[in-house]
Amino acid sequence: MTTNSMEQALEVTVTVAEQDGVPQVICTPELLVVASSNALIVFGLDAPGYAFPTVGAIKFQNPGAEFPNSWFLDSQYVAVRDRRLTSGQYAYTATVTHEASGRQYSVDPIIENGVQDN
Repeated sequence: MTTNSMEQALEVTVTVAEQDGVPQVICTPELLVVASSNALIVFGLDAPGYAFPTVGAIKFQNPGAEFPNSWFLDSQYVAVRDRRLTSGQYAYTATVTHEASGRQYSVDPIIENGVQDN
């Protein structure tokens, strides 16, 4: 999807589940495939008691020129732009903060840029 106002953003839902008493962050989908240039990707947090940090909620390990913009919209929504200049997989870290304790928890999913249209 592009940032054209006629098209919708791609969505990633971020949740937190307890596993053996330890919070585990989950992104759905874990592998997001992007097929269009200049895609707007919105991360929505659906986890009561947790919030996205104002800085560093979504960090790419090797963003290159693919992900030049990111926006903290509010404690439950963060967005990034994927230019999709190069095909390949891009690992990122999604981080949330437990509001009561201030502890941060993360997960490392992937965005896959599909083959460029010619």
